[in-house]
Amino acid sequence: MKKALLFVVALFASLMIMPNAFALEVASVDGVKYSTVQEAIDDANGKTVTLLSNVTESVTIPSGMTVTLDLGSYTLTNIEGKHTITNEGNLTITGSGTVDNVSHARAAVYNSTTGIATLNSGIYTRSSEKGSSAEESGNNSYYTIENHGNMTINDSVQVLNNGSFSSLLHNGFYNGPAENPDGSLKPTLTINGGLFTGGLNTVKNDDDGILTINGGTFTNVAQAAVLNWNSTTITGGTFVSDKDVILNGKLDNIRDAGILNITDGNFSAGEGYNIITKMGESNADYDANILVSGGTFNKTVEQMPIDENMEVVQNEDGTFTVQYKEADYSKVNELVAKANSIDKTKYTAESVKVLEDLINSIDYNKTVLEQDYVDGLAISLQNAIDGLVEKTEEPTNPEDPDTDLPDFPEVNLPDKDVKDEVSNPKTVDNISYAYIALLISGLGVFVSLKRLA
Repeated sequence: MKKALLFVVALFASLMIMPNAFALEVASVDGVKYSTVQEAIDDANGKTVTLLSNVTESVTIPSGMTVTLDLGSYTLTNIEGKHTITNEGNLTITGSGTVDNVSHARAAVYNSTTGIATLNSGIYTRSSEKGSSAEESGNNSYYTIENHGNMTINDSVQVLNNGSFSSLLHNGFYNGPAENPDGSLKPTLTINGGLFTGGLNTVKNDDDGILTINGGTFTNVAQAAVLNWNSTTITGGTFVSDKDVILNGKLDNIRDAGILNITDGNFSAGEGYNIITKMGESNADYDANILVSGGTFNKTVEQMPIDENMEVVQNEDGTFTVQYKEADYSKVNELVAKANSIDKTKYTAESVKVLEDLINSIDYNKTVLEQDYVDGLAISLQNAIDGLVEKTEEPTNPEDPDTDLPDFPEVNLPDKDVKDEVSNPKTVDNISYAYIALLISGLGVFVSLKRLA
């Protein structure tokens, strides 16, 4: 009887142990394998959790933890009714795998108010999305990614949603006064690149949200590529919509300020639609905080608020580019024309070279932001013109045999002595002495005769 009882106890214990013994290992940390992703995360502070297979599980990165999740090539799908990944700590996601959510009102990635998330790669989707219009959710619709904290998305990311009830990517609060009463939280999303397709709006920047788009491709067929309610800066990227490219809303200057700054990017609106349009419920001054200072557009943007230093230029392909105005070169051109009209043969080679080198160095591609450089160039040109040095007569060379000398009286010598002069340079001197002696002698004779008389 005792043996039978011991056998039953042992069998029961084995059955309790067997599920763990034969559980599928779905993740690893430093070579240690785990049967659940959450267990791996709990042991991975400052480390990397690597998926080893497709898994259905919802996971949370707790506040205070730093974890890297390497998706590998596998898919992580949520448990019914939960977000697939909830981040309250510091999360980085890598790998080429997929994060999927199949439940109504739940996201593939939810970044909480304490969360810091960096998505370096991976595919993020809602594969069972049923939203068919702005009015019809199909009882299974939501954002693919929702950010209430601080999130950065980089080049190798793809975010997908084939529905048109919810936006694809949501930054900020749907109801700021209720979710962020004192307004102290500023959900911040920075997109450096990636592919973003679908949703009612591709990217929705909501109450208190701060959105910066530096690159990426954003396409939408339902409404807009970007819906902005608070503060959005676009410095690059490609934005394509079958309708309006950007919807801008403004209700106040606090939570829904309607700040939109575009410095660059390519924007293409559908036939009969605009690049930027007022969001329906917005105030009439929806464009009060819009400023466009760059970019290329398939529709004219002259009706939009353009920076005073910018101009709209139509390209050969029919698109329009907003670019900085050229600097004013009128004074420079005037001085160059003056310099070219000068007869430079009258001036020294050195001073002419200074002027010509300056003219040849002129950069005619400066914008109004560099007007000070152009104005300084005009001053330099004027100084170079004023500094031309006139040529002067060459000084007389005293060794030149043609140099003019004072006039001396000619001395005519007898022809018979010319030969002697040529052959003996001292002859002239000897002859001179002879004449002097003769004159003295004659004078003496004259004086003597006078006395005798």
